[in-house]
Order: sequence, then structure tokens, then C-alpha cells
Amino acid sequence: MEALAYYDGKIGTPEELTVPFNDRVHFFGDGVYDATVGANGKVYLLQDHLDRFYTSARALDIHIPMPKDELGRLLTDLLAKVDGTTHFVYWQVTRGVETRNHVYAEDLPGKLWVSIRQNHLNDPDVPIKLNTEEDTRFYHCNIKTLNLLPSVVAAQHAKRIGVLETVFHRGDIVTECAHSNVSILKDGVFYSHPNDEFILRGIAKTHMIQACYRLGITVMEKCFTLDDLRSCELVPFAQNVNNAPLIMAAHITVPQVTGDDIPASLSSVMLTDLLRGELGYQGLIVTDSLAMQAITDVYTPGQAAVKALQAGADLLLMPNGLADAYTAVLEAVQDGTIPQQRLDESVQRILQCKYQYGILTQ
Repeated sequence: MEALAYYDGKIGTPEELTVPFNDRVHFFGDGVYDATVGANGKVYLLQDHLDRFYTSARALDIHIPMPKDELGRLLTDLLAKVDGTTHFVYWQVTRGVETRNHVYAEDLPGKLWVSIRQNHLNDPDVPIKLNTEEDTRFYHCNIKTLNLLPSVVAAQHAKRIGVLETVFHRGDIVTECAHSNVSILKDGVFYSHPNDEFILRGIAKTHMIQACYRLGITVMEKCFTLDDLRSCELVPFAQNVNNAPLIMAAHITVPQVTGDDIPASLSSVMLTDLLRGELGYQGLIVTDSLAMQAITDVYTPGQAAVKALQAGADLLLMPNGLADAYTAVLEAVQDGTIPQQRLDESVQRILQCKYQYGILTQ
């Protein structure tokens, strides 16, 4: 079996189980949850996750219907029934079932849910792309509640613009991501946001800090800023940027850098001011596919092509309507919207690159 579910003593597939209409989760998202990975019949860091789960429930006065050790055995037994070697293990408790009312019965028995399904872990060696957004969540992020709408919205936006995760910040202070913690290693020091009401105390974060102590790496659990994150992330690029003959500009938005919501691939601040100016990049800049939804939902093929060239891109990848893009660029050059010099710069870089790699000979 590929997936298994549990609700209030009943076990079945996710399609088989039903939840009472009056479960308070439907009206208020009234509950807490936890989740981890299962592998080879073991629930990863089970005790740590159970401790956090029961702590979250106590913070909201929710009664979990079984003791901690019994829940641990239940999760392990259910995991053994699901095929595969790696799994996503999720469980939650809702406050219980009663007629909708903001005020709840204090002796209401909680309802336990479990969901276990096959899962494949991401390759840790593959670089990830990030987006940043203002953190508009409430002041109880340290409790792992079911109220995840801001994170859902952020995660969906990240998917649309082709990045893996969104970094939240309150003003200039980085808090955490939509569904993970964020830390930085800068000048040999591991910085991580303190465990306050603005972040969830991540289990992986906790063990990473413990690993740093074992390795003799200095740990600072203190707030760090977007500039700290940016400077840390830019270090390897600044040192090696001109070793790359070509750099692809993603469609992510970085309003803290650009001051607007224009995708990086269409932003002169990112391509000309930062990449060419601050980092001194001399090679080719190519956009990510202009047929991606992050572009087509906002710009016509012609608008995207013109904005990319104005921003400093040399090559336009897969315009969503080549004829329209060509016509728009031609008209923009003719009326001066795109200066002739801007195109000449790109042509020179393209010819130099072709000559360097033997595609073009004298």
C-alpha cells in the first residue's frame, strides 16, 4: 500500500476515512500537527517530534487522546504497513467535535489524525532557489498550529515563479521559511534566529546546532538581516562569477533589493546594477524560459522581450510567441525604447563567446 491514514481509532486509505462535519478543524483550523521522515521502518527523530507535538498541544489547551509512548508505537506500527523505503509521516490533533462556536468545551477530547505515504527525499547536492516575502503571520509561530494559510500562499507563489522556498522577514529581520528554518554560515560562525514567538523551533535546526558544537563551529542564536543573508549568499558568486561564460536569470522577485516586484530576469537592478556593476560580470546573461507562468501571467511576449533586453539580458530563452517578441523588439529599437548601443553590447558578447568556444572563427 502506498498510503495509510488514521482518524480517531479507525485505519484505512485516505480515500476511505471520513471526518465528522463538526470537527473544529473545519471551522477554525483548531489543532496542532507535526511531521517528519520515515525510513527503513523508523520514524526519524521520533522523540524530538513527539515532544514538540505535545508542547504545542499544551500551549493551546488541546487534549491529545493518548500518551506520548502510545502515539510513538502507533506511528511506528502504521509506518510498517506502508510500502517503500522512505516516507512522509504526518500527524495532527484537533480540539475535537462540537457545534460551531468560538468558545469551546474545556474537557473536549481531541481527535487524532495520522497520514503516512511514500516519499522521495530531495537531492542535497542540488542548489535551491529562494524568494523573500514580508512575514505577515501571527505572533504564535512557535506553536505548530494548523493555521498555515500564509505559508500556503507563499509556497504556491514560490512554485509559480520557479523557486523552491520563500524566506520570511519582519522588516529587515529574517525569521524562517514557509515550511523550514533558515540559518547562515558567515565568517566561520553559524547564525540562527533565536527560538522566539516568530519561528517554529525546527528539529533539524536543533540538531544542526548540536552538530556545530561538536565540530567546534561557533553558534550565535541571534537575529540576522536580509543584508546578512544576501552578503552570505553572494560570497561564492562574487568570487567565481567571471568563471562562468553564461548566467541564467531566474524569474524570482527580490523586492528588498530591487524595490519592486519585477522578476530578476526583467530587472535592470539585478542584471545591470548588481550582476554587471557590483559583481563585475562580463559574460552572457540569458533569461529563464519566457514561456513560464511567472512571466506569461503578467507580461505579453513583446513586453517580456523588451523588458529583458532593457534590463541587460543578452539572450531571451523561449519567448512565448517568437513572432510577437521579435516585432516588439524591432519596434522598440526603431523608436529608441531600446538603445542601439544596448543591442550592440549583447551582440559583441555573443560573438566573443562563440569565438572563445570555437563556434565562430575569424
